[in-house]
Amino acid sequence: NERRAALKAVEKVGGFPVMSEFTIEAQSTDSLTTCLNKVKESDIYVLILGGRYGWQPEDKESITELEYKTAIDSKLPILVFNTIYPKEPLQKLFEGKVENSYFRKTVQDVFELQEEMEKSLKQEIEKKQQELFHKTEPVYSNLVKIQFPTHIYVADLDIDKKAVKEFNKGRRRTFYK
Repeated sequence: NERRAALKAVEKVGGFPVMSEFTIEAQSTDSLTTCLNKVKESDIYVLILGGRYGWQPEDKESITELEYKTAIDSKLPILVFNTIYPKEPLQKLFEGKVENSYFRKTVQDVFELQEEMEKSLKQEIEKKQQELFHKTEPVYSNLVKIQFPTHIYVADLDIDKKAVKEFNKGRRRTFYK
């Protein structure tokens, strides 16, 4: 339910959610590589701390923790939402690591999660827009200044092609159309 609420929140603010069960197409790479690459391609990383620690691809850290670390390494903005569900021991440890680094919003249910996520995403998107819109960059032009004449003369020409051909034959030039 939380992931569906997240999907709706991202779509509602005009974002493009990247979620394995909803939006990622079949890939020719393994699940771990695909998930971490999708995090690197993202603009904002949203972390929802539920009750379960989740799948541990190499029997070490969960996929969620690996994605979180990838988001940190990629210097992505990270929004953290914590649920009130009882947490597994490994999830409790992960929660402690996250809370030491990021302010999180604790939510009571999926409705509050969707509402709070929308608010936070809107703020983060506005920050990113401000960064982009207030940047200056040089603009280079390859235009050449053109001056138009003050007078234009128009003439009708009546050319005798046979006379031109004869003239060119005498000078040993071929006639081109």
